[in-house]
Amino acid sequence: MEVVEPHSVVNQDGSPCPDWGHLPFDVLGAIDNALNGRLSATSSVIEAARLVNRHWGRWGTEYASVLRISRESTAWERAPPGATSPTWEFMLDAIARKFVGVRSLTCVDISDEGMAHVGKLTQLTRLDLDRSYDVTNAGVEHVGKLSRLTHLDLSLCHGLTDEGLGHVARLTSLEWLALGCCLSITDRGVRLLGDLKHLRYLDVHGCCGVTQACLNELTEGRVAAEPDQS
Repeated sequence: MEVVEPHSVVNQDGSPCPDWGHLPFDVLGAIDNALNGRLSATSSVIEAARLVNRHWGRWGTEYASVLRISRESTAWERAPPGATSPTWEFMLDAIARKFVGVRSLTCVDISDEGMAHVGKLTQLTRLDLDRSYDVTNAGVEHVGKLSRLTHLDLSLCHGLTDEGLGHVARLTSLEWLALGCCLSITDRGVRLLGDLKHLRYLDVHGCCGVTQACLNELTEGRVAAEPDQS
């Protein structure tokens, strides 16, 4: 039997130099945790690892589980080769294709076009779209594909209406939902959430079209609701 030594780096004399390039991703993840000891350092370690080689690059993307992105992130203001202007959708498409281990995603000021890429992240359990003013029912339709979601924040998504809540009602694992200041939703849309058996928290502050009577129907015996206080 031939044994192939897992060495991709050699010394000047041609002898093999052991490296970590072939370690399994779970081992690399354990090393990262041991080196960091805190979440705040994770991103810098992953970024450094991605510069080493392709194997580490794959680990850097597959190991990342929490991402926060926004149009204000200057690191993403570079356009792909040949593009005439920076594209937010290009960045989201790259995330959907490469960051397959992401479980929690925060997107600030995303568009409906960007939501088409977010809908491909089927492993997501937490999605925060707070202050994504341009998201409409068409964008929220893609959220309805994320069957593992337990936490969803749609606060200040001004384009969301009762029709869009119909897509949210498909998320049968949902436990926590924020709809604060979604000005176009009414009792009719909120009642569509009645079949979400795991829902335990609902925030509708600033939603003038949602009445206390509707919340009483929805929350009876199971949901903690934050009503409109206006």
